[in-house]
Amino acid sequence: MRGTRANVADAAWRVIRETQAQDYALETGDILVTKSSGSSDLVGKATLFIHPLDGKTYLFSNFTLRLRPNRKLVLPEFLAWFLRSPQSLLWRYESQQNAVGLRNLQTAEFLGQRIPVPPLDIQKNVVQYLNLLEAKKPSAIAVPLPSCLGEKRVIVARIEQLAAKIKQARTLREEVSREADGIMASEEMTIWPEAAPREARTLGDVTDYLARGRQSQQGNSDHYLIKTQHVQLGRYVPTLMTLAPHAAGKVNPEAMVRTGDVLIACSAAGCLGRVAFYMDEGRKASTDTHVAIARAKAGAVLPQYLYHYLKGAQGQVQLRSREKGNWQRQKIGFRLTELNVADMRRVPVPVPPLPEQRRVVAYLDGLQAKVDALKRLQAETAAELDALLPSILDRAFRGDL
Repeated sequence: MRGTRANVADAAWRVIRETQAQDYALETGDILVTKSSGSSDLVGKATLFIHPLDGKTYLFSNFTLRLRPNRKLVLPEFLAWFLRSPQSLLWRYESQQNAVGLRNLQTAEFLGQRIPVPPLDIQKNVVQYLNLLEAKKPSAIAVPLPSCLGEKRVIVARIEQLAAKIKQARTLREEVSREADGIMASEEMTIWPEAAPREARTLGDVTDYLARGRQSQQGNSDHYLIKTQHVQLGRYVPTLMTLAPHAAGKVNPEAMVRTGDVLIACSAAGCLGRVAFYMDEGRKASTDTHVAIARAKAGAVLPQYLYHYLKGAQGQVQLRSREKGNWQRQKIGFRLTELNVADMRRVPVPVPPLPEQRRVVAYLDGLQAKVDALKRLQAETAAELDALLPSILDRAFRGDL
């Protein structure tokens, strides 16, 4: 018999595929609900399927529950909006409380939710209203709703007004936060203006020790390892990492960090140039090759002064750039993510007499304390703003708004 030949496996696969296509094919109006997910936040989430009409067949997976609404009773769009509503979402939260770390949909409980089913014409109006409201179109006001829903529309409008004011307050808070950061930069550039590096000494001149670490193999010892993640701009994050015993034994005593050392991140995009001040933690520690130690030369520069300069606006310009034959430098791009010791030695450091250094340190310490206090207050305000909208919604759902 003539014809195309195929083995049993191929023929069986075609039969299975056609059966799946028939049983699992999606149609416009189907509602898909996440049955299983690696994140409990996604379990129970619903979406309305609209077929793109591209001639293809779309199937749903075993991780998804397909709902095909009874259109004589409920519109697919209305059911989809209900499953996105606070009333339905409350079911998810209660389920998560009863099953910690919910990863699979409790299908029977989910399908057992009670749903209000008004007449189809009211459902249509509700869907139209919610669609316009989601699109932020003022024409939603003209959509006719039952009197009970009309009252809710007034509440929604009130919620939107309050939400807009909260958004405005957040914007103002963010502007103040940016201005707070700008205060330090402005004062630092006043102390060390653009002309300051021209006659300045170099970082190599004013340090007794300037080097990147060498040992980085981790293991169990009493010798701690400092990496780039521990060097935040203006803040040292205590490390919990330790070197392997044989690696710890190779660390030169001079390379052990001491109180007053300035730590400089020398590599990794987004980290390069970050500076932190090290305070003795009563334990042995050193840096890996991505972090340099700059140790101020006694009698030449105060450790605190060197730290303030390198983390300040002018010092950051110099650290985050490469030598071009004079003190003016070209900003490093992300493709250039290494700051070698030779580069650092040439970084210009304006060094006034020690009494002037002490005055600068005292002034910047005081200013930084005020800026930090302002940021703490802003953080508290941000937390209050974040809690305000949920509080308003809670009052609205209880009818207290």
